[in-house]
Amino acid sequence: MAVLKVKKARIITHSSKEEKVLQLLQSLELAEFVKKEEETELGQELSNVKKVVDIESAIKILRQYIKKEPSLWLTRKEVNETAQNYDWESVVKKVHDLQQEIPFSENQINSLMVEYDQLLPWKKLPISTANLEGSSTTEITLFQTNEKSLEELEEQLKEAKLSFSINKLPSNKPAIPAYLISEKNHANKVKGILSTVGITAETLSVEAVTVAEAVKSIEKEIHSHREKIAEVKSKLEELAVELQSLKITHDYYSANLARETTSAEGEKTERTSVFTAWVPFDSLESLEKSLHKISPATAIVEIEPEEGETPPVELRNNKVFSMFESVTRVYGLPKHDEIDPTSALAPFFFVFFGVCLTDVGYGIIMFLMMTVALLFVKLDPGMKKLVRLLQWGGISAIIFGWLFGGFFAMQATEAPAFLLTAEAKAAIAAGTEIPETPFIGQLINPIGGNGLLMFLGLAFAVGLIHLIFGVAVDGYWKIKQKNFRAAFEDSFLWICLLSFGVAWAGAKMIPLSNSLVDFTLIGTLAAVGGIILFQGRVFDHLLAFFKNLFTFKIGKAIVSLLKAVAAVPMGLLKLYNLIGFLSDTLSYSRLMALGLATGIIGFAMNTIAAVMSDMIPGIGIVVAIFVLVFGHLVNLALSGLGAFIHSGRLQFVEFFGKFMEGGGRAWKPMDGNFKYVSLLEEGDS
Repeated sequence: MAVLKVKKARIITHSSKEEKVLQLLQSLELAEFVKKEEETELGQELSNVKKVVDIESAIKILRQYIKKEPSLWLTRKEVNETAQNYDWESVVKKVHDLQQEIPFSENQINSLMVEYDQLLPWKKLPISTANLEGSSTTEITLFQTNEKSLEELEEQLKEAKLSFSINKLPSNKPAIPAYLISEKNHANKVKGILSTVGITAETLSVEAVTVAEAVKSIEKEIHSHREKIAEVKSKLEELAVELQSLKITHDYYSANLARETTSAEGEKTERTSVFTAWVPFDSLESLEKSLHKISPATAIVEIEPEEGETPPVELRNNKVFSMFESVTRVYGLPKHDEIDPTSALAPFFFVFFGVCLTDVGYGIIMFLMMTVALLFVKLDPGMKKLVRLLQWGGISAIIFGWLFGGFFAMQATEAPAFLLTAEAKAAIAAGTEIPETPFIGQLINPIGGNGLLMFLGLAFAVGLIHLIFGVAVDGYWKIKQKNFRAAFEDSFLWICLLSFGVAWAGAKMIPLSNSLVDFTLIGTLAAVGGIILFQGRVFDHLLAFFKNLFTFKIGKAIVSLLKAVAAVPMGLLKLYNLIGFLSDTLSYSRLMALGLATGIIGFAMNTIAAVMSDMIPGIGIVVAIFVLVFGHLVNLALSGLGAFIHSGRLQFVEFFGKFMEGGGRAWKPMDGNFKYVSLLEEGDS
């Protein structure tokens, strides 16, 4: 139950063997290297940085041109062979060169569109661009305005008794394009009138003979650039077949970069390289043997952590309990000197999950889905643990669903006959009252008779066992740390108080024999007395009192006696923790609430389906089947999520708090630093 012991060590090797040593450590994933305290500027000094950045950039570009990206599962040897024999530089150059053409063409299109929008209103201008400046006697003014301003302009020009001609061009927009032909010798008067009306003259800078030709030329250029973009994108789509090789190469150089960074962080002399790392204690000897195969001049020396430095934490459990690490890691890791709670929480999480789901049908579906995922889907180790956990969650739901009579939330009258007891089948046939537990193997009916109270009582009973076990784990760990007194005071006495207290209350309520009631009462009072004596430190002061009394130190004896009396209220105050235990116990009522919610929502889906089947002629049965399938799948998803969250919450808040603080830093050994490739062991396929 303890966390994996990680020791600080120095790894010393000859400079010529440094790369091979780092490759071995990276493949074994057994060393978390300690960085230098002072800031080191690596960046451009590392040759692999640019390679990783360039390849990553090409990957991001090509990912836009592929619909589905298959997972990559390769051995380390396959990664190395692919990357070493792949001309990634030419591919990356092609990708980057092509990609640069797209923004260039897009910028050209944007620039042309501005010019196009400016010229489009004048596309049907009947005057050639060479004549827009007018003649020796006339002047042409281009402008855009609304109908009202146009009428006002015409009136003012007439009032000024000027010779003019206003010509409107066709437009479907509020701003009407028009041109004014007026006498050149009255140009200033015309400008003044235009300004008064609020019209601004426009100028066109066009090289073509007509505006229409200029617009056509711009359209042709825009089309050309768009074709260029389409052509570039087509070429990038063709290059997208290189995506997998690029990903493999990226991870190859990413692994090289990790080693290069570690090398730069190490301490160097002319002939030696020294690295400081956190290594699992149980792997030190085997690691040293592996390093000696590379060079006998390589050594590992265990060193003490610096003051204030805390070792990282790694969880390591057997195959049965390792899947429950998913739950522990949601909360966070224990500190290096705390217990690993994974194996302690495992049986309770299994029970809680099943009690929250309480449906055989849902359990079977979950079990089959997770089994298929484990058999046919390649999953990384972390995801595999979570899927295995949910697979066992399905088994738990089947067990507790059977005990609670949950079969897709069916009532006895809706269920197949092979699920029912003989009494239930007879009652249904006779039309008489159905037994409280109609399903074979059912022990509790949560919605019938005293079933609800039994369910609640069961939730509280399991909760009390869970809490007492948490205190016991605390005591066990303190004994392991040879802190026997703390184990007795903080754990054993509270276990006695809770156990005897609950037993006494139960013996009184049932009721049982007076001798059993008296025995449990004596045990309860003894535990109360022990908590007052030891946790209130009354015992310490009484011990000092007798010691001083027997050595005739009367004054000190009196002082110790007074301290003992004064400590009694402090001891009584420690009993206030019972309130915490009570509130924690009440929290387990959520098990009942979630179990009922699963059944109630499932029952609602069955009812809706039955109503739809009768209500809609012809297609009612189709609608009913859809409601059943969709409704129960949604209920399974929501109830499964709730079961996981609340089963975990009872561990994190009520259970862990009894023996663990948490807050450990995860041990992160140097690995392949792979982003895209999932590594297989040599020989796997």
